[in-house]
Amino acid sequence: MPDSLQYRLAEIEVTASIADEKIIGLFRYDAGDKSKLAGKKAPTLVIIAEIASTLYLYEQLLDTINETAEQVRLLTTGVDTDPMTRFEKLVTRLNEAVQRFSEKEPTPIAWNRVNIFVLELSEGGQLCLSGIGRLCNIFLQKQADGTTKMFDLFGSLEQPAEPDPKKPFSSFICGDMKEGDLLFAGTMNFERYRNELAIANTLKSTPPVAAAQEISKELERKGVQDDFAGIIISCTAAQAIPAPTVIATEPETLSVKKSTASVEKLYEEERAAETMLGPALSPTAVHPAGKPLASLTERAKTWVQDLKAQRAMQQSRPATKGRADDIAINSMRGMHAGAGFALTLKHKLLIGVGVVVVVAALGGTWWYRSAQKAAEAQAAWNVIFDQAQDKKNRSDASAVYGNEDQARKLLQEAESLLNGLDGSTPDRATSKQTLLGEIAEMKTKLRREVRIEAPEQLVALPMNAPAGSLQQLALFKGNLYAVDGPGLSVMQVNPTTKEQKKFSLSPEQVPAVGLAAGTDSLILATAGNTWASISPSGNTVKPLTISAAKSSGTRGIAIYNRRPYTLDPDANQVWRWTAASGGYGGETGYIKQLSTSLGNAVGIAIDANIYVALQDGRVIRYYQGNEDPWSLGAADPPVTNIHDVWTAADLDRVVVTDQAGKRILVYRKQDGRLVAQLTSPVLEGPTRVTGDATTKKLYVIDGNKILGFDLP
Repeated sequence: MPDSLQYRLAEIEVTASIADEKIIGLFRYDAGDKSKLAGKKAPTLVIIAEIASTLYLYEQLLDTINETAEQVRLLTTGVDTDPMTRFEKLVTRLNEAVQRFSEKEPTPIAWNRVNIFVLELSEGGQLCLSGIGRLCNIFLQKQADGTTKMFDLFGSLEQPAEPDPKKPFSSFICGDMKEGDLLFAGTMNFERYRNELAIANTLKSTPPVAAAQEISKELERKGVQDDFAGIIISCTAAQAIPAPTVIATEPETLSVKKSTASVEKLYEEERAAETMLGPALSPTAVHPAGKPLASLTERAKTWVQDLKAQRAMQQSRPATKGRADDIAINSMRGMHAGAGFALTLKHKLLIGVGVVVVVAALGGTWWYRSAQKAAEAQAAWNVIFDQAQDKKNRSDASAVYGNEDQARKLLQEAESLLNGLDGSTPDRATSKQTLLGEIAEMKTKLRREVRIEAPEQLVALPMNAPAGSLQQLALFKGNLYAVDGPGLSVMQVNPTTKEQKKFSLSPEQVPAVGLAAGTDSLILATAGNTWASISPSGNTVKPLTISAAKSSGTRGIAIYNRRPYTLDPDANQVWRWTAASGGYGGETGYIKQLSTSLGNAVGIAIDANIYVALQDGRVIRYYQGNEDPWSLGAADPPVTNIHDVWTAADLDRVVVTDQAGKRILVYRKQDGRLVAQLTSPVLEGPTRVTGDATTKKLYVIDGNKILGFDLP
């Protein structure tokens, strides 16, 4: 990378928030004087931070990062080494400083609230960056043909799903920027107004300093009550003017025609046809005055004058006398010598040439207009294609930042635009199919579909067993337990060896609506609050005495800290039971604040929270009796039917079964984001689900079979 390249920076800072809800910072340590050892400028350091908290803890964390970065920058300024080695030392020292800070602080750091990126800009166009979290960024890379391509540079930085407190800056990127390249980085609220501000177009068409001022003024004009911080970094030649204009390709626009354009074009075509065909058809044709013929109009006038002259000559002849003269004249007329006929061979030749010229001119006009229409049609086609491609690129960026709903919407819009385009030429067809393929691939990624061709089959009831015989499923001490209602039994299955064992049930203990694993036994529940304790070690099924003073019925059961919790949709409540002599009683309501009706609730699962699955495709999470502002992320196709829900205390996963959609959906517990949707050609409609957090296995009832899947 030549040293003649340098960076130019323009900052954006808008302060309009009416309440302090986050910490925003943009810190810049300029290169300063030349290094005495290396003879080069010291690197410029930029730190951008957005922390979703105003606690003093995070202010101290940001101070620690800034102080460490400045110290390391000063220490390494005089060291003649490559930028990657220098930046690696900086990242190492930052991790060490953050680790020491977090160890001495009593308050834990919520890393999901922290978004900090560090950039080092070295002389010669070399850029290194590291960071944690997410920030808005647009990297415009200049291509060889003068156009620009847009990339998500920060999204290319590999980050773990869960940050390591001992190594928050887990990776870094180093590379070269070329002349004309440009990077915009800022707080995440820029992403929300990215389209309204037309940030990418502004960066392409406006110098960095002017672009920063334009974006700031537009935010102030809109009256957005929020704080914004960003920076524009451009790579230019050292001899360039202070604020070089970034060369960017402009979209094709259709020219506005003047009202006289068609007439002017006709004259143009006439002159072009005369110039091209005139020398070949009549190389010696001249005006009677001795001047070259300049146009078809002038030549036509000459032909008219010639015809008039010929007629004048005929009329000026004296009248003939005697029969001999009459015969002579008739003979000449019969020979068409021209004495008595105005259109001579020369005139006919000239007229033929004129017809050819006129036909050629008309043909040229038709060809030109056809070519013009084709060019206009191609320009319009390109505009729509570019719009579709832009939406696809924006969808990629939205997906990187976790806004998958927006990503799906943009892909749908891009696909709709492409479907309206024709593929009448090979180039159009190829471009259209290529972009449609990229969109289809992106939609598949967003669906997060994991297809298992042949899942493991652990149990299969006989073919003559009634549909829906398997009613409940639970995992207890490494074995699976499923209720066979028509068979009046509980099946014990070893997932490894597939060995089976049965425990008999009485008619009062079916149909089962819940089966939960406790510490020493399983509890089976029916809709009418008839419970039983199943002890696999003692090979017994013992009825339990239930004293239900408030509960109107049971739809599902789960056990947490040795206490049963039952789902009662009719009462819009989850009951927490206390052990009593020979059973349970004294139920108390767990839900204190009810915002959503539980009338169509179908399943319950517990860790430190309680998850209630609704049949319409929703899952409500409760914490300490209050509804939590948490929900399942979007899926494609949308989830409109849930049959069961499962989770574990030491697992960051929530699993639901979609019987109608014939799939199993796995979500991240932290934010409800979709992790995977498991599908298989053998699935008939999964109902009950349980899992093993230790072995990372899922088990589902599908029809009258029990199938095993790996947990994503």
